[in-house]
Amino acid sequence: MKEQKHDLRYKFKSEADQALFQSIDFTSKMKEDIRREIDSKKRRWNHPISFLAAAAILCFSLLTFSYFTMSDHAKPENNPKPEEPNTLIGNEDEDILNPIAGPERETQELNSPEEAKEVLGEAILLPAYIPKGYSLEHVQTLGEKKVIMTYLSGDQSYLIIIENAENQQPFVNYEKVQIQNTTGYLYETEYDSELHFYADGFHYMISGLISKEEVIKVAEGLQ
Repeated sequence: MKEQKHDLRYKFKSEADQALFQSIDFTSKMKEDIRREIDSKKRRWNHPISFLAAAAILCFSLLTFSYFTMSDHAKPENNPKPEEPNTLIGNEDEDILNPIAGPERETQELNSPEEAKEVLGEAILLPAYIPKGYSLEHVQTLGEKKVIMTYLSGDQSYLIIIENAENQQPFVNYEKVQIQNTTGYLYETEYDSELHFYADGFHYMISGLISKEEVIKVAEGLQ
């Protein structure tokens, strides 16, 4: 009889313990589930905040970039003014630079070619030959080192230019001709002629609407 009561008590205690342990296991599992649920809710809440913060930073960066970009475009460009090219004599296919073109210099009218010696010195050569139909129009100084004589015949003209020359420049594609005791450089087109030579530290240039033969005669006539 006592053994039956003991067995019943032990069985009851075992079932009670099992029920208690199951209750404890359920409670722990439930707590873990609740904790995971809370963490999940926190993550769902924190994610929009992170997204909004990133969006705000991106917007600020774009606005800052746009501001500085617009500021740079608003500044006036300080580009240097391009230099004007020298003028060509004759037609557009020639590579001959106009010796009158370039920086602006003071000009002065002279009364005669002889007055050019007062500007450049007594060593310069003056013209003695003038082609038929031409006459002296005017004599000008350009700065302190250049004299220009202009001759006209109706709507045609030619120039004699005399200038101080420390160095001789090369003349490419020019014909070499003998002028007095030196070498001259001749360039001829269908419409005009141009001749250069150097003598006693001066550069002489005859250029205009005259023939090759006439431009050589003008050069040889310089005395």
